[in-house]
Amino acid sequence: MTVEGRASLARGARLGSTLRLSLGVGLVALLAVPLGCYAFFATFQEYDDEGYLLISLRDYARGGLLYDEVYSQYGPAYFQLLAAIFRVGRLAFVHTHGRALALALVIATAILCAVASWRLARSLLIALVSELLIVQALLPSRDEPLHPGALLALLLGGLVLAGTALDGRGWRAAAGVAGAVLATTLLVKVNVGVFAAAGVAAALVAGSPLRPHAAALRVAVVVAMAALPVALLGPRLYEPTVRAYLAVALASGLGVAAVAFTAPPARAPIGGRPRILVLSGAVVLAACLGWELVRGTTLAGLLDGIVLGPLRHPGEFFVEPELGPAAFVTAAAGLGSALVFAWARRRGWTERPTGSTVVGLAQLSIGFVLCVGVANRILVGPLALTPFLWIGLAGRPAAPGTLGPLILVMIAALQTLHAYPVAGTQVAWATFLAIPVGGLALAEGWRRTREALSATAMLGAASRRLVGAALGVGLAAVTASGAYATHRRLEEAYHHGVPLSLPGAERIRVPAEQAALYRYLVRTLASRCRTFVTQPGLYSLHLFTGMEPPTRLNATVWMILLSDAQQQRIVDRLAAAPPPVCALRRQRRVFRTPLARYIEERFVTLFELEYFEFRVRREPDAPAPA
Repeated sequence: MTVEGRASLARGARLGSTLRLSLGVGLVALLAVPLGCYAFFATFQEYDDEGYLLISLRDYARGGLLYDEVYSQYGPAYFQLLAAIFRVGRLAFVHTHGRALALALVIATAILCAVASWRLARSLLIALVSELLIVQALLPSRDEPLHPGALLALLLGGLVLAGTALDGRGWRAAAGVAGAVLATTLLVKVNVGVFAAAGVAAALVAGSPLRPHAAALRVAVVVAMAALPVALLGPRLYEPTVRAYLAVALASGLGVAAVAFTAPPARAPIGGRPRILVLSGAVVLAACLGWELVRGTTLAGLLDGIVLGPLRHPGEFFVEPELGPAAFVTAAAGLGSALVFAWARRRGWTERPTGSTVVGLAQLSIGFVLCVGVANRILVGPLALTPFLWIGLAGRPAAPGTLGPLILVMIAALQTLHAYPVAGTQVAWATFLAIPVGGLALAEGWRRTREALSATAMLGAASRRLVGAALGVGLAAVTASGAYATHRRLEEAYHHGVPLSLPGAERIRVPAEQAALYRYLVRTLASRCRTFVTQPGLYSLHLFTGMEPPTRLNATVWMILLSDAQQQRIVDRLAAAPPPVCALRRQRRVFRTPLARYIEERFVTLFELEYFEFRVRREPDAPAPA
């Protein structure tokens, strides 16, 4: 056959492979839509981050100055991207549209990760399994629709996909995209951006050729892998769950570093990749920050909103992760097994027939646990499984294709810290990348196992194909059955609920008691009040009633997040508002901040309902309420 003929066949094979991938990924995405709809439209959380985010995005889109007028804990890129999507899609800032967009972010993240898994593992089955499992893993996003975590998951998926192309012919474009995504991530949530940037830097160091300065850089990576968790979690080490969290984070980072730095030294030159990454990132940073300055936000506002505010938040608001004694066990087992593997690979044992077989079986078993365990929260929480992320680097690295696995696994290891300081839904965003890591381990493990079976002549070619098909069918069956069980559970919950039947949230279904409570609150606020304030901030009620908050300084736990000066601005606006002015307060702990004192001292309780106090401002000449 001529050279042209072989090239034509190769192009045809690539086209066929791409077509199969596209069809498979599209089909899984379509099948995941009903699952996601049942999840995203069958709950309404009382802490109402959803209302806060919707009203903040709306105020920003109306021209509000970020940080100086529109309070936010998040970076400007979050507002720039989502406000643009609402504008282009002509979407109203209501719950139905917000949840539909949040679901789209989850499915888009799964698609990006599926394509990245296919490029890394070269297995269509692994790609499709990863896609469906990631949708399941990210379903907790429904509790906080439009939280930046869902957007960050999409950006991290894009970063991992770009990382798979850093060794190919289009590495310049891939490096430019990766740098832009890193900068955007940094300007959505600064801590997640720092973790992602540190992961990419560590991957570049681990993937670079061995040179005189390489030893110092590798030591710096190991120090950083240890220092980041200690610096972040150290102030709360007096809490047992934080100590468990620190053990897990240290084991994840150090285990990955130990395995990465014992890989064979044949590596592709890094070349100009870091320069392009930095340059493209700098351009995006300058454009995003410059846009906000042109809109009118002050430099002081940007500094406080992007850097100083996030530094204060861990001390102001903390939700501990659900980690028990099992976390110490998995941390010790994960780090210990990584060190054993690194020691064995240094001595060449992992590439001998027996060692390769053992490694292959370990990759199959740990990869399966990572994929299924993270998605379905089996036995232990997803965070407790992350010390085994090193298994994604236990393959046989070659000169081409080295950076992709390194970037995936390094980022996944450092993203375990994303769950701090609020380990609720953020646990899902911190651990979902463990699924493509597990998929990569499964693919590598089967290759090793197949080679071992072939070398020992234990099974013929047909028998090996049969074993591979059986393993593939088993993996697909476990994945599909888990997704089906989740679908049935969510469908049942959806149909047991009733429509919330409030403006912009007509498609949301909740328990009948919750629907009745919120309908009554909305009717009462609309009929009795000209303006109102809530403690904590429940801004969905403003969207449901169509009544504006007193200012654009809106936050859920404003008692903690807003400064005394910011709260005083709200007090002054309320004091000048014509009566009747109302307050809806949840009966919880007492705060002595300016706005909380104003609600306590100037408002009287009209009635109590469930866990709410309905209060009205006492006017100078008004009679006392009956």
